[in-house]
Amino acid sequence: MLTFTRKDGKKFTVNPSSILRIRNTIEADQPAFKRSLPGITRIDAGVDYYAMETLDDVVALVQTELKTLVKFRSRSNVPIWINAKEASGPYPVSQSEIADGIHSRLKFGGLSQLVGNSHQEVLDAITLAGGKPEPMPTDGSAFALKSFVLGGKIKARTDRGQVVKLVATVVYPDGSHKVAEIAEPQAVDALYFSELAMSPEAQKAFRATSDWRENPTFIEQRGPTVQGKCKISQCPQPF
Repeated sequence: MLTFTRKDGKKFTVNPSSILRIRNTIEADQPAFKRSLPGITRIDAGVDYYAMETLDDVVALVQTELKTLVKFRSRSNVPIWINAKEASGPYPVSQSEIADGIHSRLKFGGLSQLVGNSHQEVLDAITLAGGKPEPMPTDGSAFALKSFVLGGKIKARTDRGQVVKLVATVVYPDGSHKVAEIAEPQAVDALYFSELAMSPEAQKAFRATSDWRENPTFIEQRGPTVQGKCKISQCPQPF
């Protein structure tokens, strides 16, 4: 059992295996007719607990006992810690949610959590933790191409086909057509063709300038790195 402190100074205990989510308290956590938060950190474990310890301190203590606690992020990049072993997902999100910076959804203990993480990140976390992975949604949040690479060679997936070659034909505003092959697509996490699906960082790269010649055609993500691809000077092969 783990021990934490209530706002009135009294101690309470929580069984770490029952914990579903840990996050900072927010305005919605305020009790009715009160103007103060019930604590600093909220712990969801079947019932709602509020601790005066900081989020970092609570997480550090819980992680000593609960190894499947995974850090996700909100649309505004605020950390949300979830017991991925008790979660299912990823689930689809709406186009308006995508435009608002939300890229996936997962469920646990009767709760539904929207996150800024990609569907692939949610799927990977739940699978690794032994949770309940769901089929990859087709809501356009990201076009996932991720596969496995061992020893520098492509290893075929056992659960589906994988992309080993990807060629794009691009039409530019001046009417020219060019062809580009995306290098090592098995190492690509996502391709974004619509701003609605992009993070703020990706949108910034996508909206490079007012000159179409300097703007990328799409955004490529490899790990945490996002890059604009196929502006006309980068795509030298005429169609």
